[in-house]
Amino acid sequence: MATNDSIEIYAGIDVGKDYVDVCVLNAAGQHLWSQRVRRQSVALEKLAAKLGPQSCAVLEATGGLEALPAAVLETAGIRTTVENPAKMRHYALSHGLLEKTDRLDAGVLAKYAHERRPRPRRRRDAPQQAVAKLVTRRHQLVKLRASERTRLGWESDSFCRRSIGKVIDSLSELIEACEEQIRKQVQASPELLARAELLQTAPGVGEWTAYALLAWLPELGECNRGEIAKLAGVAPLVRQSGQWRGKMMIQGGRARVRAALYMSAMGTVRRDGYWYDFYLRLLTRGKEKKVALIAVAHKLLLVLNQMVARGCPWDGSYRRIAA
Repeated sequence: MATNDSIEIYAGIDVGKDYVDVCVLNAAGQHLWSQRVRRQSVALEKLAAKLGPQSCAVLEATGGLEALPAAVLETAGIRTTVENPAKMRHYALSHGLLEKTDRLDAGVLAKYAHERRPRPRRRRDAPQQAVAKLVTRRHQLVKLRASERTRLGWESDSFCRRSIGKVIDSLSELIEACEEQIRKQVQASPELLARAELLQTAPGVGEWTAYALLAWLPELGECNRGEIAKLAGVAPLVRQSGQWRGKMMIQGGRARVRAALYMSAMGTVRRDGYWYDFYLRLLTRGKEKKVALIAVAHKLLLVLNQMVARGCPWDGSYRRIAA
């Protein structure tokens, strides 16, 4: 992987369904060339070869469409970062760029790459990618089943109820099959299995929370406490201006990770006296229950981050880390 000092080319890549638009700048920030490339492996591999290993590429998250281009670039040894689209839009507006086209977006991404030199994303190996896809698919199926169960609750027509019931049964079978495949994939990888078992030693962290963290928060154990909390979307953010002081609140981050940690927090306060006492103290100070649980989730995440970094299972000494 190229270091910041050795980077000679900065590429912004706007990803679409069929094509990617590329804008390339040199080390001085001057435009070199632009190109539209089909979003296919062969074309992307040619693009990666043209960019070379002394390159930094920035893409936007585009509903999963960015996965193939990012993987091809990473395989070629290119320093690759996938950024939040909202963040990139705000960056464009901060430079007075009000227009929005694929070509212009690629230019914004290239300018961002040159100006900010973002940290490359953590590259997942094949087992991690497989588990991430399966965990995401399970999440999708669970959401579909929950929607059908909600419909069943208010549906009165007998035919419709039977139809909904069959869909629920079918989804349940698919979820079970998906869960079995996830377990097989995790057990086939000693590294993933060890990390999953390590996470489950913490109070309130069950099997599926551990798998969710493996899939959706691969940076766990590699970031400091502030960075990991923001990635997960559980960091309390200050809001103030002049004499005005607003409530601190969470914002951004990975919603699926936050939801998994929230569910774990509910289990944690039931299973461990220390966490339950902390939760009660927040309620006594007037915090809402959901706010208090997010605070527990935040502290729990800091502990999990240190557990993975140290490679040591849960014990009471970890409570001091989140204090």
